[in-house]
Amino acid sequence: MGLAAVAERPAIGTRFDPLDAAYLDDPYPYLAEAREAAPVFYADSIVTGYNWSNRASGLREACGRRPKTFIISGNAGPSQLAGEACSPWFFSASWQNDQTPMALGELLNQRNVKKLFVLAPNYAAGKDMAVGVKKTFKGEIVGEEYTRWPGALMTNPSLLVLDEATEGLAPIVREEIWRRLHELKGTGVAILIIDKELDELCALADRHYVIEKGEIVWSGDTSALQADARVQAIYLAV
Repeated sequence: MGLAAVAERPAIGTRFDPLDAAYLDDPYPYLAEAREAAPVFYADSIVTGYNWSNRASGLREACGRRPKTFIISGNAGPSQLAGEACSPWFFSASWQNDQTPMALGELLNQRNVKKLFVLAPNYAAGKDMAVGVKKTFKGEIVGEEYTRWPGALMTNPSLLVLDEATEGLAPIVREEIWRRLHELKGTGVAILIIDKELDELCALADRHYVIEKGEIVWSGDTSALQADARVQAIYLAV
């Protein structure tokens, strides 16, 4: 499996025996699940596979009660784990949640956007994203909303920014959000969406941007994206 059982902090280049893998589902409440898994996860273990920031934070809290348990996050990067809750046993293979929105705020300044309404999922990563864009955006924040629709939109923003607005929601709720976005587009509101639902994005958006390490590596309209097998294979395939 390429994993290793660790007794003490190893020197670089140290070789280890393979570690047996154990698989658990993660239904709510996830902290209870983590505690029940103690015999599997807490004894010289490597824990990975948690992609949501609220779950990664909770799992770190549970595993932190025992030493020598490495936690590797493939996606989640709660800002707290890079600050006050920093641990030598936690590793993020991706980013800190508020970094990319900080870059977005700078881009909006360069594009001379004057007003911004912030809409984000109501969980740890969504709140980190909102904080990040507000750190660097120099225009007016006309409102903030966390997965509630559509009262604050009465402020008539010139741009609506959504980061993973449907992440973790029930299918019927996701369908309703996409339907509302189509309605908003029809009113002339500019919408910037960061999301993983490629089919839904292609049905809604006029232009698409693929970003890697803070750089735009591809841009084009929906038909060009759907026809570009190379871009889909390199950047969009799971």
